[in-house]
Amino acid sequence: MTRSVSVSDAARKWFALSRSGAMDVPQDMKLKEWLAADISHAEAFLQLQRVWDEIGWSEPLNAAALDHVDAHNEISRPVRHPIIRGMVAGIGLIAACLAVFTVIGQIPDKTNLPIERPAQESRFETAIGEVREIVLEDGTRVTLAGRSDMRVRFSAEERRLRLTEGGGFFDVSKDPARPFVVETDQVEVRVTGTVFEVDLKPDHDKVSVVEGSVRVIHTSGGREAVLSGGEQALATRDGTLEVAPFDLLQAGAWRNRRLMFRNSRLADLVSEVNRYFEGGVYLQSSELADLRVTASFGTEQVETAISGIALSLELETLRTETGAIILRQRRGAD
Repeated sequence: MTRSVSVSDAARKWFALSRSGAMDVPQDMKLKEWLAADISHAEAFLQLQRVWDEIGWSEPLNAAALDHVDAHNEISRPVRHPIIRGMVAGIGLIAACLAVFTVIGQIPDKTNLPIERPAQESRFETAIGEVREIVLEDGTRVTLAGRSDMRVRFSAEERRLRLTEGGGFFDVSKDPARPFVVETDQVEVRVTGTVFEVDLKPDHDKVSVVEGSVRVIHTSGGREAVLSGGEQALATRDGTLEVAPFDLLQAGAWRNRRLMFRNSRLADLVSEVNRYFEGGVYLQSSELADLRVTASFGTEQVETAISGIALSLELETLRTETGAIILRQRRGAD
């Protein structure tokens, strides 16, 4: 039995297929027939094209996004929703546009970042939207994300950093005689030489290993784990320590001013976005916190991306006089 889909779903699938470059002649004819069948079809399709162009993805990004769309599902005659609802929900393709994981951000261009060499005891902070690289006295390179706070203290026995806010990417110089320790309120990460990221979220601290291995100790729960490259640990506020594989392309993508999320909680996305968006993004209700989002966009595209994410989740945005964006349930939504 053919599955009935909405105008928005049909537009999204047709648009994805048309962008893939894999359409054959019969499919092209079916698309033209579908566009001609109802004005709402054409409007939804064109709206997707406008959103796509506004985001400004490159062709490799477009191709990667389309991999997340099932273009092979059979499309039946769409259910006739009101035009506006079809257009708004139709922009759900932006979820596909945002579902992009490519080599952009894999090799960050850090040529424009200032290099700083601190004293043995120092404090470093970054403002909203700032990405800052520091070279420690042992040669370790630390890149701080926006809105971060880090304390550095070296001694003859160890190299210790405390991250109290934000996130950092660490490329640690090897020194077996002096372990390198990064601590937060939830975890202590101990290494001698490796590459990893520490990211502080609202309800957990996250440690992601790119190269080498690290020992993660949950300071309040007492649990610990040894992570290798491609593994990630989440230390929650209730004392749990969860280890799982992760996409290496996501690690430190923000160093290239790109934010990447895969099946992430909306609350975590908002937390990271607020490191780069001056006005701030807020959830009107805690019920929205656990909604799942897959997205990738530049830090300069936050407003456009948040609008698209809201539409794909059937939420709406409210702008305040201070420039903040509030995400809330759409009025009249079921």
